[in-house]
Amino acid sequence: MKRPKTQRRWEVTNDVAPSVYFGIDRKLTGVYTLEFKGGEKYVGKTVDLTSRIASHRRRWDDIIAISFIECGHAELDALERTMITQTERSFRIRNKMLTRMPAGEAEIDLVVDKEQQAEWLEGVQPSYPLDERTRAAERRIRNRAKFDEFMAHPAQATALGDLTAYVNAVIPWPSATGGLY
Repeated sequence: MKRPKTQRRWEVTNDVAPSVYFGIDRKLTGVYTLEFKGGEKYVGKTVDLTSRIASHRRRWDDIIAISFIECGHAELDALERTMITQTERSFRIRNKMLTRMPAGEAEIDLVVDKEQQAEWLEGVQPSYPLDERTRAAERRIRNRAKFDEFMAHPAQATALGDLTAYVNAVIPWPSATGGLY
């Protein structure tokens, strides 16, 4: 019979090396959860907990606690997905992958910064650099056969009208941001 996995938790500060908490005598493999001052969490997997936490601390200086479940390499992916799903039910998470909705006040915050959003809402038109125009022209040439096939389709006018309305309503500056996100 398999024993349930035990989760260990450490309250941490940035002035103490991760090896003090987890030891330096062996590499810990498993799934960890970072807790942040603002109440957010981040779930990840690792084959070397001490090294991974040190890396995260270079990025984030507001980590206040770390939880860890040790497991084998074969279990890492499934356990990480399960932990992300469970964590995001009750907490805002900083994860960008394997989650229903990465952190951000609104969905658009994930792909367009707030300054660009404000300009878009005010009707400001972005500059369109020459290199972007060149790339757009190259895309048109590459996709010409698909475009011609679409234009010959009997439902083309309806589909094009619907698509145009959708793009203009939900994508900020489609001509400038289309290839970025």
